[in-house]
Amino acid sequence: INFINQDSLNMLEIGSYLGESSKIFLESKKFKKIHCLDMWVGGYDSNDYASQNMDGIEASFLSFAEKHADIIKVHKTSSSEIPFIFDDGVFDFIYIDADHSYDAVKKDILNSLPKLKKGGFIGGHDYTYDLFDVKKAVDEIVGTPDCTFDDSSWIKKII
Repeated sequence: INFINQDSLNMLEIGSYLGESSKIFLESKKFKKIHCLDMWVGGYDSNDYASQNMDGIEASFLSFAEKHADIIKVHKTSSSEIPFIFDDGVFDFIYIDADHSYDAVKKDILNSLPKLKKGGFIGGHDYTYDLFDVKKAVDEIVGTPDCTFDDSSWIKKII
């Protein structure tokens, strides 16, 4: 990924769960600030086993995030609040891995796209996982991703 301004990259992660992706983004050392947004409330997606049992998930994430509070900013809220929390054009990269239903992915993309800088990247997880409707929503809103990865992640540069 070639970002326009390499010096002070900001990203938004929608759906942080345990922080596995957050840790990867942190360890990349590309981002000055990583905003992690999640409700840490279970039962939102009957097709996603991870959403069924949230016992200890939030506490585990917060333990990780507190150690990196200089970079990681936690937002315990719904993605529907994105238009009200963040200014437009502030993020270089947005990564979506929350509710995998078609309507939720579509909403997450539409709520977050205005927050992306021109020339920034949007991506997410579970694009090639047939159980979810991620692919349908992504293709409809931003078009076919520029790249997909073995872990079913996807990425698209927004010009």
